[in-house]
Order: sequence, then structure tokens, then C-alpha cells
Amino acid sequence: MGGFSRKSMGDIKFCKKFKISLVVFLLLSSTIITSAFFIFDDNKILAKNSSEKNVLIGYDYISPALADGIKKANMEASKDSIVADINIPIIMYHYISDTPPNCLIPTLYTEAKIFEDNLTSLKANGYNTVFSSDLANYFIYKKPLPENPIVLTFDDGYEDFYTNAYPLLKKYNERGVLYVIYEYMDKPGYITRAQAKEMVESGYVQIGSHTLNHSNLLATNYNEAFRQINESRIKLSEALETNIVDFAYPYGKFSLRDEGLVKRAGYSMAVSTYPGTMQGLGRIFALRRLRPAKRMGSDFIKWLKEEENKNY
Repeated sequence: MGGFSRKSMGDIKFCKKFKISLVVFLLLSSTIITSAFFIFDDNKILAKNSSEKNVLIGYDYISPALADGIKKANMEASKDSIVADINIPIIMYHYISDTPPNCLIPTLYTEAKIFEDNLTSLKANGYNTVFSSDLANYFIYKKPLPENPIVLTFDDGYEDFYTNAYPLLKKYNERGVLYVIYEYMDKPGYITRAQAKEMVESGYVQIGSHTLNHSNLLATNYNEAFRQINESRIKLSEALETNIVDFAYPYGKFSLRDEGLVKRAGYSMAVSTYPGTMQGLGRIFALRRLRPAKRMGSDFIKWLKEEENKNY
């Protein structure tokens, strides 16, 4: 009987442990399945909201009507601190070098002599080059700008910026903003990390992000778009030992979702390829830019004045 009792007691203890383990396993499984369901459901809602062109406020998509109401309420609550929109041209360049033979996109090239002419023409007509971060400080903190401010931007981080544009900026004591594709640095045809750091330390160049690998944000999902935007800022900031506050959308392709992600990642502003010169706090994550083509001298200044007078 004693042996039988000891065996029975062992079986009872084993059953109790098994039942406890089974309950714990079922509870954990239920939690995982429930979480997965809500994550999947949230992603469906996010995709639906995005496709319906709802507006991203903070991290949430809401209807355009509600977004408009929030915007008006915020403006009414802080109307004394809102800085009015202002005419500030932002010029967009890419390559600063001779156009190669049989080039498929010659408009991306600006010969160094044309760029130098643009610099001297701007100086002769009273324009003062500033960084895009100066614009953000003006709109957000009301920090004053010089008379006739203008921003010179350069997309992609090509090597010829360092060899051709940077020396001219130093020569004429002007400033420029270079949007760098993080993973392209140190590759043939692009600037190196050492060059980027040198230019930042010179005070003539501000570096902005152009994503990790020039990704088309419209063709990426939410998580990948945020990775491209956020990690490029973090990695550039670490590599160059400076705070990266400016962003440029590759190909000029982006959505309201991406504007929200740029803000969430900690940038102060972003530039688009929308034409125009009217800039403001309400479009600080989609600032407008102009393409000068190969205009020079009085033609360049006349075109610039005409663009400023359009006020769109």
C-alpha cells in the first residue's frame, strides 16, 4: 500500500505541474495571437487611411475635415506667434560639372562656370545665402534672417560638389546645403565621409539627409519609409558628429505620411521639388524649390524675380 501511495502521489504532482504548464502555454499563445491580430488590423487600417488620403496628425491618420479644423484651431490659439509666409527662393542643383556626351538627363548638370556666374549674380543683386536650418529657425523661433535670403541646395552628394562647388562657395563666402545619400558615401562618384566632415566644419556647408539609398518613399511601406528617413539621420549625425536637421525627398516623391515620418524622426524641415518661392511654417516639411537650368547673369536674375512675383 505504501508503494502504491507514493506512486499515486507522484502521479498527482505530475498532473498538477502538467496542468499549470498547459494553462501558461495557452495564455501565452492567446496573447501572441491576439497581439498579432491587432497589429495586422492596425496595418490594414493604416493602409486604408493612407489610400483614402487621410491626413497624418502626429502618428494618427484622420479625415481631412478634422485635420483642417485642428489646423484652424491651432492657428487661432497661436496666431500671435505665427510667422507669415515669405518669399525665400530655394535653388536646386545636382551635378556641378560639364554635361557628359550622350547624357540622358542633361538638366541635372550645371557647369562650374555657370554656377560661379550664379553666385556672382546673386551677390551683385543683394541676395544673401543662408542654410535651410536658418529658415526653420525663422519660422519656428522667429530668429531674424538677412535681407533677400536665398538657399542653395545640391542633391545626392556627388563628388563634384566637393571638387567644384565647395571651392566656389568658399571663394565667394557663400553657403550651400548638400543632401547626402548615406550608403553612397565613399563610393566612386560620391563624396567621402572625411570630405563631408571637412565641409561641415568649414561653416560653408550644411549636410542634410537624402535617405539611406535614395529610396522612392511612395513605393515603400510605412516601416521601410520610416527606416529610410530615421536611420539616415541617425547614421549621418553619428558619422559627421553634427545634428542632421534637414531632409530631401528622393525623386521629389512623397506623401503626407512621409511628411509625418520626417517630423517624427526629428528633422526640423524638408524640401520638395514643388516649384515656387513662398515658404512658411505650414509647409515646413515640403518647402518649395526652383530649378535654374543653365541660366546666367541678367537672365538668371530676371527669371528669379519673376518666380518670386508669382507668389504661388
